[in-house]
Amino acid sequence: MEKINLKISRENRSGIIVCRKSDPGRLVRAALPYDKSLLIMPEDMDEKLKRRLKKSFPGEVFLMSRGRGKELAEAEKIWGVMLKKGFSRDSVIIAAGGGKISDMAGLAASLYMRGIRWVSIPTTFLGQIDAAIGGKTAVDFAGVKNVIGSFYLPVFTVMDISLLEGLPAAKFREAAGEIYKYIMITGKKTSSKLARLLPGVERRGEKAVYECVLECARFKARVVEKDFLEEKGIRETLNFGHTAGHAVEMLCALPHGTAVWWGIKYALGLSLETGLMKKAEHERLLKLLGSRDGKEILKLKGAFGRFLEIVRSDKKKRRRNNYFVLLRRRGKTAGLADIPERILKSAYSSLTFGVNGGADEN
Repeated sequence: MEKINLKISRENRSGIIVCRKSDPGRLVRAALPYDKSLLIMPEDMDEKLKRRLKKSFPGEVFLMSRGRGKELAEAEKIWGVMLKKGFSRDSVIIAAGGGKISDMAGLAASLYMRGIRWVSIPTTFLGQIDAAIGGKTAVDFAGVKNVIGSFYLPVFTVMDISLLEGLPAAKFREAAGEIYKYIMITGKKTSSKLARLLPGVERRGEKAVYECVLECARFKARVVEKDFLEEKGIRETLNFGHTAGHAVEMLCALPHGTAVWWGIKYALGLSLETGLMKKAEHERLLKLLGSRDGKEILKLKGAFGRFLEIVRSDKKKRRRNNYFVLLRRRGKTAGLADIPERILKSAYSSLTFGVNGGADEN
């Protein structure tokens, strides 16, 4: 068991526990007294895992509905349960699931009675390496992803890799996009280690999964500590591949990690098109990234206009027309704003070239 302390200030801190197997409820109760708890889980979670978590956290349970979206109405249902059951400022929310659950539960905790404590128990690999770390909470609104939200750290995050045992291998492969993000943006030592671990992770090897979760958590925690509210341009490095990735996710209805992989490929192309990256480095990183089935992004054909709309609605652009985190070279990011549309389109055409034949023309 490893513990990572994420400290923003004396009052704003979070403990991240990475372990192979635990009773998460026992860990939380030993450090966090509370009067009532609400365990939030997805309704389609594996039944065996549901039973384990209910036993670990006896108390109220809220099952979140299926679906990819994160709607404010779902948070209202959570608040309704808490009010009905008499939850107070001494109560706690337990978020057990993937990024959708931690986003929704964290937002609900941040607003109920102006803020109560919450605990994150990620039960997806993607959640453990990325989504559950850093205190970002949000819901989608008016067709815009993550536009209503807050920065609100959980008191604890328990990364128990035994909670991943029932996941199919496809879920680990889907998360590879986020691992590639870390491989691209971290220093040589961490980047090389993650690249070595990746094949073992995709085979669900326990040692590889544990070490990958630990490395990603350590790196992201240090970045978040330096720039919790994304005001210094440090935390934005974690957005590499995500501006385009979010657009791909929405247009092609792909899992987040898969969409991020395509977003990384687009960002590499854009890094080359804008002159930030040299051609030799671009070719080297494309080789490292590997390939995926182009059929995954068939819906991008003829959709550049909609892609551009989504990119321009990205909250990180602030007052600018668009904003992308790109790469100069492996481990060296650079933010670039107001990239001309013709360059964005050229990189888009390169991404979609050969998908069902030919380049994008719209």
